Amino acid sequence: MAALDETWVHPGQHAASRPGAIQPGTAQAGAYHQRHAPRGAAAPTFMAFALAVGVIAIQFIMVSTYAWSATSTAPRNVPVAIAGPARAVALVTGELDTAKPGAFRLLPVGTTAKARQDIISRQTYGAILVSGPGRIDVLVASGGSPAVASVLTAMTAKMDAISTRPANVTDIVPTAAADQTGAAFSFTVLPLMLSSLIAGVVLTMRVPDPTRRAAALVAFGIGGGLASAAVAHTWLGVIPGHFTAIAGAMGLASLAAAAGVSGLAHFGARFGKRHVGLGIGSVIIMLLGNPFSGMSSAPEMLPGIWGFIGQCLPTGAAATLLRSVGYFAGARSDGPWTVLGIWAGAGLLLTLTAHRPVGGRSSSGPSFSAPSPAVLSS
Repeated sequence: MAALDETWVHPGQHAASRPGAIQPGTAQAGAYHQRHAPRGAAAPTFMAFALAVGVIAIQFIMVSTYAWSATSTAPRNVPVAIAGPARAVALVTGELDTAKPGAFRLLPVGTTAKARQDIISRQTYGAILVSGPGRIDVLVASGGSPAVASVLTAMTAKMDAISTRPANVTDIVPTAAADQTGAAFSFTVLPLMLSSLIAGVVLTMRVPDPTRRAAALVAFGIGGGLASAAVAHTWLGVIPGHFTAIAGAMGLASLAAAAGVSGLAHFGARFGKRHVGLGIGSVIIMLLGNPFSGMSSAPEMLPGIWGFIGQCLPTGAAATLLRSVGYFAGARSDGPWTVLGIWAGAGLLLTLTAHRPVGGRSSSGPSFSAPSPAVLSS
């Protein structure tokens, strides 16, 4: 303790002249330098190459996942309404099954009005109307999925053999005038979720108090939703609909992703593995959520169970919700609202309970051990 006292009494005194300091040329100094000597260039070089290999592996996985999901996109059991005389409906059904087996799930309806209503209520992606001998009309909704609308439009050529005239295609729920190809929608959802991931990481690392961190996450969700809606809806006109609904959807999506990352990080911190939690959150948002979200196609166009998995993650739920509130007045939006609410609520709960870790030690911030008696007495 005397050494510490001398340090504070004589702050300008040279380190070598302070009481208890290690004197150059002594055996004690030699032992100290031997313990703290650099390990050499081999270990840092190996670590640098190991990190490079690790990043290459991550890059390989990401490129493979994104490219595989894109090249595997195809219509799979996509629900489409069909209306008309039973014999004509059977003929069209057989023609489509031969041309593209398993692509569409044709649902017979009684009238044209019912076919339209099924599209508007998001029960189906389109409709085939057989109104008379050799007369076929197709209804699509590019606002629900430009990719499915394109596939249905292309499939009309397969019906020319059973139609006396080319099939007439009508888009009853078109995409926004500012986003005729649907690409701008995807480029809106992608940065929305990426920025939310960054917000979750930054707030986790820089705000140690759980209550303040949870409050900051909620503030980010509200502010981010309003700002994003102002850009996507009011300024650029990429997403139509009501501003309040779009801002609410974007805000909840932002909160779900950011709070989810924060919650996973602090769940990992309970076991001393906060970085693992951050990594899992990043994988969910970037590696799984984005390529399997169906934002640029549809969940039914993704291979296997991946379409369902994507809808259980924040990105897929956000894309579906924004299409529902933007183009279909919120039709069939209960599912994505629920998914995003679960992610947001669970993330905030895990964040708020970060001060109750396994073993009773706090995981809300860095911990410091008390100095040993030997240090205080030196």
